[in-house]
Amino acid sequence: MYFGESLLTGGFTAVNCNNYKNFEAGRCDKNKVSYIGRMDLDKGARGRYYLNTASTAPFSVR
Repeated sequence: MYFGESLLTGGFTAVNCNNYKNFEAGRCDKNKVSYIGRMDLDKGARGRYYLNTASTAPFSVR
């Protein structure tokens, strides 16, 4: 479901962050982002990427 939605909406935005606790606290908001489900996937992206999703469709949260 996520992948299908990503094709229709332009993808999900994930943020590079060292851990989920820091991501949730907003400490990584200015870090590099990667777009999941887009054709221009950043193949050089390394590290841990986190994103929020909604509990029901549409799942993408911007």
